[in-house]
Amino acid sequence: MRKRDQDSDLPHDTLKDALAELVFRSPISVKAQADELGENVSSVYRWADVNQPECYPPLTKIIPHARATGNVALIRFFAARVNCVLVPLRELQAAAEPAHLSLVQANMLAVVKEIGEVVAALETSVRDGKLSEREARRCRKECDDVIDKAVLLREQLRRAEEAIR
Repeated sequence: MRKRDQDSDLPHDTLKDALAELVFRSPISVKAQADELGENVSSVYRWADVNQPECYPPLTKIIPHARATGNVALIRFFAARVNCVLVPLRELQAAAEPAHLSLVQANMLAVVKEIGEVVAALETSVRDGKLSEREARRCRKECDDVIDKAVLLREQLRRAEEAIR
């Protein structure tokens, strides 16, 4: 099994990578996670341990774990495996009211900014005529960011459309 890349914002290639993100980079301690889930601390540590390749959380714990920590890394991992993106709905507001139009504009600018970051990452990566695995992962992460922001904007506009009806 491949070791986790030190750069935490890269996409997760393995389930253990996503679990390590969930367990070790959450705003609450591993003990608090275990208490919230009714599990032993050692069990939660084993879920994220690459040396425990057969140890995973029960399916019934995945959603409660994400809710308890506010960390959706594992759910995002599963969504990506079925060619989907995860859009946190709490960030959305309908844009039908003039007061919300600035939010739409801000989201449009966020999409454009992310596209610029993709271009910059690609230019830097192919400057030497080669694309390393790490560079490809970085560029893919930047593309994922564009998709996330664009889906968020699209959903916001859909809600605005519904609010206008």
